[in-house]
Amino acid sequence: MTVSLYQEPLHPTTTIRRRQRRVIIETSMNQLIINAVILITMLLAMMKNGIVMAQQQQQASSSSSSSSTTPNNNNEKDNKKEEGQILLRKSVQINDVIGIERAVLKLGADMEDIQEGRGGGQTALMKAVLLGHVEAVETLINLGADLTTRESMGYTLTHAASFQGRAEVLTLIIDHGVAWNEQHEDGYYPIHRACWGKEPRHTDTVEILLGLEVPLDIKAGNGLTCYEMTKNEGTKRLLEEWNTDQNEEEL
Repeated sequence: MTVSLYQEPLHPTTTIRRRQRRVIIETSMNQLIINAVILITMLLAMMKNGIVMAQQQQQASSSSSSSSTTPNNNNEKDNKKEEGQILLRKSVQINDVIGIERAVLKLGADMEDIQEGRGGGQTALMKAVLLGHVEAVETLINLGADLTTRESMGYTLTHAASFQGRAEVLTLIIDHGVAWNEQHEDGYYPIHRACWGKEPRHTDTVEILLGLEVPLDIKAGNGLTCYEMTKNEGTKRLLEEWNTDQNEEEL
């Protein structure tokens, strides 16, 4: 096909129309680009909002899960503490040193919890002293039990040991610094409580207290001495012997 080099000049109106079409096309393209940018921006914003909402839901879920597990954790701690206290009481009752150590381990070596092996206002240490369980007493002391503990009526460890005639335990707690000649508000000293006892072990306890230089004639709140209130014949003989020895020393 042969193309003629000759071209008829374009009419001015035709040129103007072509330019207008070009402008319209370019304007349309720009508008499409703007619309596309707006659409992409909206999509990105929606994605960002979706991510934020998902994170908030996850945090809310974690918070809910945490709040629901906290009571369970507290319950587990309470159960473990109760198990430790029960084991502690049982172990003290049978003088089981290993059981006492296991109980303290369950209680988390919390000295306050060790004091809670209670029955009638008695700590685990007080109970062990009353029972005369030397090994249990020594173990509890080594684990940090409170030596100033008292019963609900205010009786000290020394009063408890003297009342029950626990001579060996009395020696042990005194060696650890427990006061041995403290008067209770009822007017009695530990030696008077030992003098009430009718067993030979009570006599042994009186002898330990006399060896600590507790006065032979120390009076209770009612004005009576140990000799005047005791009905234990062995204790009476012991007091008479001490009285004789003192008189000889004074001569």
